[in-house]
Amino acid sequence: MSHEHPVNLSKPDSVYEYFRGGLRCMIPGILLGMIIVSMPGCSLLNRSKTPQPHQFNLEVTRTEPQSAAGSTGIDSIAVAPFSAAIPFSGTSFQVRVSDQEWTEDYFHRFITGPDILVTQLLRNWLDDANLAEVVILPNSTVTPHLSVTGHIRELFLDLRDPGSPKCHVNIDLEITKNIGTAKSDVLLSENFESTVPLRDVSAESAIDGWELALQNIFIEIEKSLRSIAEVHQ
Repeated sequence: MSHEHPVNLSKPDSVYEYFRGGLRCMIPGILLGMIIVSMPGCSLLNRSKTPQPHQFNLEVTRTEPQSAAGSTGIDSIAVAPFSAAIPFSGTSFQVRVSDQEWTEDYFHRFITGPDILVTQLLRNWLDDANLAEVVILPNSTVTPHLSVTGHIRELFLDLRDPGSPKCHVNIDLEITKNIGTAKSDVLLSENFESTVPLRDVSAESAIDGWELALQNIFIEIEKSLRSIAEVHQ
């Protein structure tokens, strides 16, 4: 079922209430207007004369149940808060309308910055993957066996060809093995990206596309972590 949810510009009491609860805001049937508007603060996904801001959550689900993934013997993994490049660090949807032209869709926004969303989604994914005894926050009193840090280079809706819309996500990831308190070994430094074709130009389709792109990236990150764990238990 689709749910509209007007933007509340005040900070939520707890961002994490949104993640496991499955709250997503959908706007069905919102199509791209005939004229692409490239001015900041305009909406590419709503043809209403006075569009109302709406906010959206992201969810990423596994393609296999948790029990199907075996433990690696790693005791703990810490996922540090992601960073994000400007302008992808903001909550507004970022849209690429030509090779040189971008726009920000103020009227369609994430509930919080993509860096916070993606960090928590990856923590949930790795926890469900049974990769370690526990997936912890970086400020935990437990020294993690492995640490994961990430940087969102790109997360945007690609409308350079309006007849073939796409969602794109690009993430730099580093995995380190902790050696005492003085230093750590870098076990992986890699770029992950995914581009997903969309069925139409709508807010709902864009959210589905970003979720699938993140799912594709998380699958590859999990594979990398399992390969690392086999050698560095």
